[in-house]
Amino acid sequence: MCIQNSVKRDKNGFPREFAPGNWWLGGCFPMKANDGKGYDTGGVEEIHSHVTCYLIVGTEKTLMIDTGTPANWEMTSDYLDRILGDRPLDWIIPTHWEVPHSGNLEKLFKKYPNSHAGGDLRDYHLAHPEYTDRLHIFEPEHRIDLGGGYAFVSLPAPIKDLTNSVWGYEEHEKVLFTSDGFSYTHHTNLVKEDDEDVFLHVEGECSLLSHEIGIYPTVQQALFLTKAALYWTRLTPVEPFFAEVGAMMDKYPPKYIAPAHGNVISDIEKMLPIIREAHEIAYKQGPTI
Repeated sequence: MCIQNSVKRDKNGFPREFAPGNWWLGGCFPMKANDGKGYDTGGVEEIHSHVTCYLIVGTEKTLMIDTGTPANWEMTSDYLDRILGDRPLDWIIPTHWEVPHSGNLEKLFKKYPNSHAGGDLRDYHLAHPEYTDRLHIFEPEHRIDLGGGYAFVSLPAPIKDLTNSVWGYEEHEKVLFTSDGFSYTHHTNLVKEDDEDVFLHVEGECSLLSHEIGIYPTVQQALFLTKAALYWTRLTPVEPFFAEVGAMMDKYPPKYIAPAHGNVISDIEKMLPIIREAHEIAYKQGPTI
């Protein structure tokens, strides 16, 4: 099933087949020094922040998790062409409403006229009334057989960004797709914005698995994206949510965790305590007034 050798990768290493049949469709927003926005990049010319979507290629069906942003549409569309060739995209799973996760849904519907979207899409018909016949609300643990042992299971997100956030699990390679959950970055504070440290990553690290980077995030670095992506973590104790995560991982044991904002996690035992502690500190620090 692994076809990575036949697909051209760009300078940042995307698209990457990080596990057979599971593709990482990169999408990083670069920030440059002296770009008029007041960024201080600490002498590094360009730094990046992940906004990622994924593609699963089974023998019978294909499925995309999140859509990428409209700003990255041309890149995302090109990656899909490289990987799929003449094959269609069958399923699109937007994990929630926000632009990085569903902003290209209409573009994907137009590019692949027989594709369908699924998940907790309870309000999507309001934005896409012309596509209501292609919007499907899934019950928890809805399973889509993709062929060749590949299957995607739609899961209610224990760590949500919005009320209708969903996660997912690919059975063949044991990949847990966590949307804004498990968001992290790992490099030093290269940027200051409004006197706040902003932790991102440098060019060349975009498509590396977590164990390949050589730099593990400190709790403070993981805390930055936790607080930025999930404001509610400042208001609510995390224990019940991580209890749900633990139960989910018992039932759907992951070999990889694939977040929308951060490198694919390939060494879960090392990373999980860092992510959890970041949530705990966010709650202890409380809201910004």
